[in-house]
Amino acid sequence: YWKSTPPLKQLFSGFDDLSTARPKAVASIKPDPQVFEGETVTLRCNIQRRGVSMWRYSWNEEGSLSPVSREQVYTISGAEESHTGNYTCRGTEAGGSRYSHTSDAVRLTVPGECVQLFMTLYCKLEQSAGWRFYWSKHTQNPENETNTATRSYTISAVKLSDGGQYWCRAGRGNPVYYTHYSDALWVNITGKGVSAIVILYTAEHINNMQITEVAQGWFWLKG
Repeated sequence: YWKSTPPLKQLFSGFDDLSTARPKAVASIKPDPQVFEGETVTLRCNIQRRGVSMWRYSWNEEGSLSPVSREQVYTISGAEESHTGNYTCRGTEAGGSRYSHTSDAVRLTVPGECVQLFMTLYCKLEQSAGWRFYWSKHTQNPENETNTATRSYTISAVKLSDGGQYWCRAGRGNPVYYTHYSDALWVNITGKGVSAIVILYTAEHINNMQITEVAQGWFWLKG
């Protein structure tokens, strides 16, 4: 009794589909697709293994003839305006012949030189003579406070990382007597196109103290 069998190619066609299916690389940027000059930004390339024990990665910037990096994680320290561009990544099998689809492009934007870049916070106290003022960011931690002789606190060369939650308090005497902390002030720093604005959100006061929105720091970026 003889029974025909399907060709080997037909028997293993399903395995061929699994082994030859090309995964697509996925590119991402952290902490944000827009950073200011001098900041650090990280581009990461992720690819499913699909039977590949190790991928070798390459990053390309649009318009560049050669890869800008051959690492899975491409870190740019001290970003410059010239780093602005569209980036893609892909992978090839280490010691093999398989390769992934190229990722969709991710865009990194590094605005140009800042013409004016400042932010001033004010701490209000009814009788401010003879007091020093203490400023906390993120947490109310006396060990990390910045102190000023006047009620204003100016940050020049503002960066995205200068955004966050701020408090102020005042102190005088020896040993120092401190007031209570003010309510928190949220500072949101955003960039839109070729300009950006520092927005100060005012909180209610405690014991006649508060950080107030006396001035807003504007900064303009070269287009």
